[in-house]
Amino acid sequence: YRRQRQMCIRDRSRASLEFSKLVVSIRSVIGSPPSTLEISLFTKAPLLINAYTKHTVLRGVILQLLTQLVSAKWPTDSPSLLSHLGDHHTSVLLASVSADLQHKFDDFKVKKYLYDFFSAVVEGNQKGLSMIFLNGRDIRDTTKKQSSILDVLKNNVGRLDYYPESLSIHLVEAIAHAFNSWSSKKEENDVEFIQTLVKKLSDFKTGSSDLKNDGDIIQEAYRYKLNSRIAEICALFIFTSKDEKASKPVVDLLSDGKVVELIKPLYQ
Repeated sequence: YRRQRQMCIRDRSRASLEFSKLVVSIRSVIGSPPSTLEISLFTKAPLLINAYTKHTVLRGVILQLLTQLVSAKWPTDSPSLLSHLGDHHTSVLLASVSADLQHKFDDFKVKKYLYDFFSAVVEGNQKGLSMIFLNGRDIRDTTKKQSSILDVLKNNVGRLDYYPESLSIHLVEAIAHAFNSWSSKKEENDVEFIQTLVKKLSDFKTGSSDLKNDGDIIQEAYRYKLNSRIAEICALFIFTSKDEKASKPVVDLLSDGKVVELIKPLYQ
């Protein structure tokens, strides 16, 4: 009986979170003013973080809800998720997200939702939390330094050959969003990170143009999108970085003429 009761509570919690996510997403699309529910979700953010850490099966839907919250359109500045979380729950969020990203064999769906949440924070109007994600610096206390989520994402790049393209795209898009932000750092220990990306580009081979199966076409589209995002990250890196050692793999790729061979089939 106790087990049945726990499952019932879990299912109701999941349904409630799913419904909240749907309400927030629809509100933003149709341009309605923020509802009392949406405002209250920001105030209840610490409880969402508590649930994320305690209930593994709810992680995915909680991340989706948080992603909708920080990316929804507001008539004025949106509420600050960082302010509503407070110091303790911000630290819990960072520790939990970092641990889940470093766990190689975690659920790929959760990984995707984590990458999407990172992108939403960086792209949305969440400057405080964005700075912590990008640089590990808290705007409320600039002397406080901790590891950044961006550094963890860069380490995840080493798993591109392990991840399916459908997941890898979300990873490189998250990094591309970060590199498009002037708040992100791009010069510390990036040599291995850039080498991995350049190797991925160098190994890319165009597929057949006569694909007829829908699954094969989608898979090929994933490959092209993935490599276009990797090329974008490399371009952003050499544009902003002063680290010649880290930039050298990209410069060498551009200098040896291999880029021409890589893109030539695309225009035939």
